[in-house]
Amino acid sequence: VYVDDNVSLATVDLGGLETVGGTLNIGAWWWSYGNPALESLGLHRLSSVGGGLNIEDNDGLADLSGLESLETVRGQLSIPDNDSLVAIELPLLQTVSEQLYIHTHPSLDSVELLALSSVGGEISVYDNDALRKIDASNLALLGGSCRITRNDSLIHLDLLGLYSADSSLYIYSNASLTD
Repeated sequence: VYVDDNVSLATVDLGGLETVGGTLNIGAWWWSYGNPALESLGLHRLSSVGGGLNIEDNDGLADLSGLESLETVRGQLSIPDNDSLVAIELPLLQTVSEQLYIHTHPSLDSVELLALSSVGGEISVYDNDALRKIDASNLALLGGSCRITRNDSLIHLDLLGLYSADSSLYIYSNASLTD
């Protein structure tokens, strides 16, 4: 499912959709411009994505409400370049089978992935200048490296549940992080 290059689209309303067997792409894809007017995601029943989930270049999107039922992404979860995005809260998300990328959001204040227990690949959270809080306190298993870098306002990082990482943990160049 691809929703992209719609300059006036304000809402993605697929309220009955529970499962996507392949990729779900909301926003920029290769040569396109995203959905600059998109303000809300009407995907309230979506619980599983069988491929990757990409939410990119939706400059009017302030949060990910509408994805509150999402439990599993069986591919990569990528959330880059959404200029108005203030909060990423996916309260039921438990598993990302591949990589998790969150980057380049000038307004992002918090990332809360409280049910997340495993990521099969790497986690990269970087270049989010306003980001103050990352809470993935139930993340236990990480199949790759973890890079949290260049988030200048970050003051709270909770990865206390992490007990197995298959590669390196990099936490650097977060100017405000003290503990």
